[in-house]
Amino acid sequence: MVSYTKKILEFLKSSGINDIFMVSGTDYASFIEEYSKGGDFPNIIVIPHEITAVSAALGYSMSSKIGVAFIHTTPGTANSIGIIMNAYSARRPLLIIAGRSPNTLKGDASRNLRIHWGQEAKDQGEMVRQWVKFEFEIRDRSQVIQTLKRAIRIAEEEPAGPVYISIPREITIDEAL
Repeated sequence: MVSYTKKILEFLKSSGINDIFMVSGTDYASFIEEYSKGGDFPNIIVIPHEITAVSAALGYSMSSKIGVAFIHTTPGTANSIGIIMNAYSARRPLLIIAGRSPNTLKGDASRNLRIHWGQEAKDQGEMVRQWVKFEFEIRDRSQVIQTLKRAIRIAEEEPAGPVYISIPREITIDEAL
C-alpha cells in the first residue's frame, strides 16, 4: 500500500510542479517524512510562515508555472489572505493546499492535540472564497487526485487565478488502494 501523501506528491510532480513552498505543522509531517524517503517528487521548500510561503509561490507563478503553497489550517489561511488577493487581482495561477483540523477522534491522525479544537472553523474556505476561482474541502480519499486535477486546470485557465483546497490530516496519511 502507498500513502496518499506519496500519491499527492507524485501527482503534483507529474503535473509539472517542481517546487512546493510548505509551512511545517501537524498537517504536513507526513509529506516531509515521505519526501525524506526519496522519490520523484517536487522539491519541498519548508518556510516558517504562510505570508512568506504564499508570497514565494506567487513569485514563482510570475516567472514560471503555477505556484504551489501548503499552508497550516485556519491560522495559515488567515495569514495568506492578502497574498491570495494579490494573486486574484494579478490573475496568476496559484494552488493553495491548506490543512484541515482532523475530523475523527480515534485512530491515526485524529484530533489528539488541544490545538485541533482551537483551529476548527465552521467553514474554513469561507475566508478565501471571494478571492479564489475554486475552493473545495476534500472529505474522502477518492476525491484527492480528481480534485487536484480540476484545481490545477481551473487555476491555469484564463483568466488565471488562485484556487484553494483543504485536506484533513486523516486523508493525507490514509493508504491508497
